[in-house]
Amino acid sequence: MNFSTRAPGAVMALLGPSAWRLPCWLDRLLPNVDVEGETLRQHREGIRDDDDGPAGTCSTTLRGSRAGSGDVLALGTRWKPAHVPAWPWPAMGTRGGVNMADWRSRFHATVASDVHLRDGLGWEFADNSSGDVVWTVFRDDGGAFPVFSAVRPQGVLPTDGDVEAMTIEAVSGLLVAAGFADPVGWISRNIAAALVFASCDVLSWEGEEWALESGDADVPTAWASPGDVRVPYAWLRARCRGSERLISVYQDDAFFGLSFLSPLDHRLPESDSGSLRSRTGIALACGAIRAVEVVFDTTVEGSFDAGLVTEVLLHGERGTVLLVAAEAYSRNEWHLYDESVVALTSLETADRLEWVPRRTPWHSTADATGARVRVADSEPVGRIGAEDTTSDAAAAQLEGLRRDLVARFGPEVVRAGDEGRIVLTPPTGACPVTWRPLGDEIILGIGRGGCRWELASTPDDVAFLRDVVDAALDGRVSEVFGPARSRVTVTLADGRQVMTEQATVPRGCLPVPRWRRRTSNWMDYAAYS
Repeated sequence: MNFSTRAPGAVMALLGPSAWRLPCWLDRLLPNVDVEGETLRQHREGIRDDDDGPAGTCSTTLRGSRAGSGDVLALGTRWKPAHVPAWPWPAMGTRGGVNMADWRSRFHATVASDVHLRDGLGWEFADNSSGDVVWTVFRDDGGAFPVFSAVRPQGVLPTDGDVEAMTIEAVSGLLVAAGFADPVGWISRNIAAALVFASCDVLSWEGEEWALESGDADVPTAWASPGDVRVPYAWLRARCRGSERLISVYQDDAFFGLSFLSPLDHRLPESDSGSLRSRTGIALACGAIRAVEVVFDTTVEGSFDAGLVTEVLLHGERGTVLLVAAEAYSRNEWHLYDESVVALTSLETADRLEWVPRRTPWHSTADATGARVRVADSEPVGRIGAEDTTSDAAAAQLEGLRRDLVARFGPEVVRAGDEGRIVLTPPTGACPVTWRPLGDEIILGIGRGGCRWELASTPDDVAFLRDVVDAALDGRVSEVFGPARSRVTVTLADGRQVMTEQATVPRGCLPVPRWRRRTSNWMDYAAYS
């Protein structure tokens, strides 16, 4: 037997369709070779010859991130949608794929920047015959990050295919109008898949619940109690009238977001094992989902994409549910941007709880019935150091910190590195620390796995840097290592814990589930002598 020729065929047979999957990061680097001219044909059929506007804008009035109030886009002749390349994405529901052009023969879209007196940009879809509004998609810009929303009308809904096609096109246009790149189209489809929940009648929920705490050999030691306000799940499935909706997580570098386009068809196992247990009849929002709000968090620093889908709020006929990409490290320690789907009863509940890092509050623009409410004017919640201060004061603080450390430990420990970097050379078992000013930013590195913070050149962020350095000097830093990733935990002087994580895996690679709990490779750093 010729092993060199038969082995690859056997491997491809075992992998099935996955053998032909092209990772997103590689797809962006490779040229799009269209030998037969399929893209040109689609371009000519979908856009009029006299439409000269750039992709993602209204050819007559939409400029930048705003469209004129009342602009009507009938039959797709005045709106050139941002290009979403063909890709074998899983269908949003169980009724098949989406034809992006069909809806224009029955409905038209109105794009405006002041619909319902809201800060943002909105699409309203209306029936060509009756003029009744049948579907709405908005992007709210009144907070720290954009929040996409969809509202169910009081009348008859369009078909599933029309709702999905309209939502994908609206979200794609809203992302482009706000300046957010989506070259592969996955972000648009993921946000759209979440918004389409507003067209569903949810009958029941099921999923696999993570244990809050686990001991040796992944044996669970604590589960969420019936009275707990947040419960972590590996995945959730909403059984709807005529369809199913699966919710899991996806990874973007070292961070996790909510995925509504999971390529895996999760099913409840026959028996429970490890830190997972099967749950059916979960008490979450049921009945007609009247409105959905999706947080596209653009404040996360270090992700590949422009933002992460971190939270989704469902307004149901019977109750609401807030889904957050987070993870429980214990009953009282919950970390955002992590690898679980955490379910809470309301937005207000999430605002009252403690999260690591601190969670940015946001305001809902829809009540329990899906009716629109105006968001009160408020200052966006920013990160530490958002106030208007000069970098000169920060530079003076950094120089004062360096001098204090040199006087305390000597120039052998506190030394100047390349390109203006300050390096603390640790004794055996202590935590290495570096910082490097870069104009209006400061890169603070800590630990042995490449973890870091990107800070602003402001006095408040320099004060945070000093607190982290003091913690390293006093031995209040620990680090856990996993496959091509690590996480550093710093305990500040007031007892608060802050964390940062670094991953070197290629984009699209799935993490080892619960890697921080399974690994035995961790270190509690000692104090500087």
